[in-house]
Amino acid sequence: MAELHQTPTSLCCCRKSLPVSGGRFAGDSNRPSVGPGPQDPRCPLVDVASASNFRFFQLQHFHLDLRLNFAVKEMSGWLVLDLVPVHPAVCTLVLDSHPSLLIHSIDCKVPEDRRDEPVSLTYRLDPFTEYGSSLSISLPPDAVKPGRLIQITVRYTTTDGPAIWWLDSELTCGQSRPLVFTQGHSVCNRSFFPCFDTRFSRLRPIRSRVWAEPCLLPCAVKKLGGSVERWLGVAEDLFGPYLWGRCDIVFLPPSFPIVAMENPCLTFIIASILESSEFLLIDVIHEIAHGWFGNAVTNATWEEMWLSEGLATYAQRRITTEAYGEAFTCLETVVRLDALHRQLRLLGDNNPVSKLQVKFEPGVNPSTLMNLFTYEKGFCFVSYLSELCGDVQRFDGFLRVRHDEDKISTGLRDHLTFGLVVPPDVVGRGGLNSVSLSPDLVVGLGADLWSVSSSCLHSGTLGV
Repeated sequence: MAELHQTPTSLCCCRKSLPVSGGRFAGDSNRPSVGPGPQDPRCPLVDVASASNFRFFQLQHFHLDLRLNFAVKEMSGWLVLDLVPVHPAVCTLVLDSHPSLLIHSIDCKVPEDRRDEPVSLTYRLDPFTEYGSSLSISLPPDAVKPGRLIQITVRYTTTDGPAIWWLDSELTCGQSRPLVFTQGHSVCNRSFFPCFDTRFSRLRPIRSRVWAEPCLLPCAVKKLGGSVERWLGVAEDLFGPYLWGRCDIVFLPPSFPIVAMENPCLTFIIASILESSEFLLIDVIHEIAHGWFGNAVTNATWEEMWLSEGLATYAQRRITTEAYGEAFTCLETVVRLDALHRQLRLLGDNNPVSKLQVKFEPGVNPSTLMNLFTYEKGFCFVSYLSELCGDVQRFDGFLRVRHDEDKISTGLRDHLTFGLVVPPDVVGRGGLNSVSLSPDLVVGLGADLWSVSSSCLHSGTLGV
């Protein structure tokens, strides 16, 4: 962020504010100009620029629903604050506001009481400084309990506040349409919506967002809300930190040609999959797994596509096992392997398409390699290696170390080959060696397909 240097006559964001008579300034003798330093942990720092009592609440979410009126240069609508009181004696919510905000009504609702109708609240606006005012809202005593969520809805209209800038068309670059933008730094957000206009800390990072057409968005949010971060956390526990920062999901129309496509930071998924929560869960977790295997480390050639999809499928099932239990993963695995066996019987064991690693000839479309064999035979081979290690946690640890060393590279084959030769604790037990682990790239892993599915069926987790 650039630092603003200004002369006494220059315009800063707060100079656009409406004056408040009788306001108090940061230099008033009855308010401390600075809070105690960090050497005194009993007394937290005081934000003299905020009139709010933000320390008495935990803000979990806020929702803005505003309509723009360019003709009169106003925004009107409502703000919903999801708050959790953290102090037993709190009876008033104080928000930073601004004289340019016209408050119409405020009400309160307790979401856990589904029969509870919103209760209209009384409020008071008081001067604070030249750049804002305080909005004091009286809370119903029976609704406010420490740790219980309350929702405060404020209906209001904005006027000429310092946070909102309305530009006529001639002031824009294209000079064809008007433009509006908001600018909250440093203490201007209070003229956009009532808020805790102070610094904040985020207890849980928001790494995932959902993008969809308006008609799909509520369903997508309902089915994925809170889950993506949970799956990311499980994956990080298994395979190390998520490299890409963002993990957004965009739902595309049913005409999207494939079910899902992983991209760094953004996954494309067909919208029709929202009809099945189970398929949605499995596919999203699979694309998350590609954040480690397929995006960060990928196959060097199209012939080795089974490495990318096989490792991602293995990682996907490790995540579902940790998140939902072994029975869930075994059932999903058996269903997929049964489909694979039916494909093998239909095509024959010697069909070139059924090979684990297909001979890639010039002119062959790489898209033909995206089939059930690429995913499930690749998974079976990786599972075979895991079983030879004798300890799934040890194999996960090996994948984690190799991923850290090889990330942002095209060396999945080397990624595995190195591990098959190097680990002395495993090789010393006779569990792994580079000769016995060479996959049969001509026919495939017929015996091992049955081995993996049989281990699921006889593990006792499915009750069969």
